[in-house]
Amino acid sequence: MRRGISAVMAATAGVSLALLPVPAAGATSIPIECGTHVPDLGHLTHNLVCPTVAITIGPAATIDLRGYTLRGPGRGTASQAIVLHSEDGGSGSGDLTLLNGTIDDWGRVVNGDVYSVTTNRMTLTDIGTVFDSFGVNLTSSDSRFERNGAVVSSPAGGRVDVRRSTFVDNIGVFYEGPYSPNVYIEASTFRRNDSVLDISEGQVTIVNSTFRDGVTAISSFWGGTRISGSTFRGYETAVVTNWLPGARPAVHHDQFTGNTFHDNGVALQLGVNANVAASDFTRNRTGVLSQTYGAPNPVSDVTLTTNTFTRNGDGVIIDTVVHLQGNRATRNTGYGFNVPMAVDLGGNVATRNGINCVGLVC
Repeated sequence: MRRGISAVMAATAGVSLALLPVPAAGATSIPIECGTHVPDLGHLTHNLVCPTVAITIGPAATIDLRGYTLRGPGRGTASQAIVLHSEDGGSGSGDLTLLNGTIDDWGRVVNGDVYSVTTNRMTLTDIGTVFDSFGVNLTSSDSRFERNGAVVSSPAGGRVDVRRSTFVDNIGVFYEGPYSPNVYIEASTFRRNDSVLDISEGQVTIVNSTFRDGVTAISSFWGGTRISGSTFRGYETAVVTNWLPGARPAVHHDQFTGNTFHDNGVALQLGVNANVAASDFTRNRTGVLSQTYGAPNPVSDVTLTTNTFTRNGDGVIIDTVVHLQGNRATRNTGYGFNVPMAVDLGGNVATRNGINCVGLVC
């Protein structure tokens, strides 16, 4: 039976890979055919095509595909590759590890009330919703997700830890609801996904990753967003930290350091307090945008330090308090800096823009 959100997140928050249940000592891996029940360890011995359901698993199971493919009847069907064991007859909870192979052409891979899933050296393709759950924790390394609907759909949210993985041509990657624990993404690549991350709460950390071509890469509400060493190109809006009328005031400062934003519509749309430093904005319609003056919770105390804005439509448009130091705007067709409430800390330069500066001495 589905539990309340508070109980769910108390059960899932803070789970680490080191603490996941492991198969009992001496457990023997069993070969998998369509309909096999895997209590703890199982493996494929050949490529497998299954209708409706392929495997049922115990509450903590590891499946090693050993380089083979587990294929289903189609992403538009009600099929499910793996069904979690449930003692109470509900949709199940537990822990699943997937290793070394391909899962292809299913309605979904797995779902349940609350579970944790780990993928390593996996390819998951042409799946309606890969991991579908009330609350799911995902740990993924060296894996590829391609041509799926949502990779993670979790209305109650869950922890995400992704490293050295690739996401291509998915409709959406992570849809995370309220009460989400942290999201961590490192050294990963995202191409042609309409949306990568849409999260209500929970801290987002992205390091040394590449995002290219889509509608919105990152949309984050109140938990705090930290992005460093990453590249965003070809989005309608690359990153938006949301502000909503009547929303509670943001208590976290977002941090953007050493990033590159090229060829986007709006590169960085700020909706909470933020620091932006040592980043390059080139050929975007607008580099940094924040227009919340008069709102119940307007942006305040934004800081821009040592950024460059080159050949954009507008470099910076912020209509509330912003501190600026050592920024440079060059050859933007509209404004270099339009910051009427600026706190000018010096060293800002604007040349050859349509309008160089409003609110600054440049």
